[in-house]
Amino acid sequence: MKKVGELGFTIKRISYPVEFLPLKEQLKITHVISFYSTALILIPKLYNAKATALMFNYSSAFNSAEIEKVYTYFNSCNYIDIIEV
Repeated sequence: MKKVGELGFTIKRISYPVEFLPLKEQLKITHVISFYSTALILIPKLYNAKATALMFNYSSAFNSAEIEKVYTYFNSCNYIDIIEV
């Protein structure tokens, strides 16, 4: 398995919503990757960035029905790529 850095991405730990990152730290977001987050919806619209949702096997999760709805919505968006992990 490749490490994040080998793929050209950086993980930054922050204590506030990621949508505020460019405003607080003068950084440009070019790509957001998450399992399921509002950032996947908002960041592409706010900052013209790419969005990738990582879909995991959530069938045994207690809230699997709600998670399914999120991925169904992501699938209906034409700007969020979905990758199964």
